[in-house]
Amino acid sequence: MAATHLSVYFDMRTGGRKIGSGDTLAAFIVSELRESFDTKSSRKRQVAAAVRVLEHARKDIQDAISGLQELESEG
Repeated sequence: MAATHLSVYFDMRTGGRKIGSGDTLAAFIVSELRESFDTKSSRKRQVAAAVRVLEHARKDIQDAISGLQELESEG
């Protein structure tokens, strides 16, 4: 998902989800970003924190996929 598309769902002023945004993947990403959002941080620090949070989320998702693949191979 490109950053320009995420901006439809993520309010850079508040760190929250924009009202009326219905994309559940975007909602998940915004939820993850909200955990690290700090209005007092520089944009550079906000971006670095966002990358760390999303890298962690990616690992969690990959672990879930791996677990499902293990179950799939058992069947």
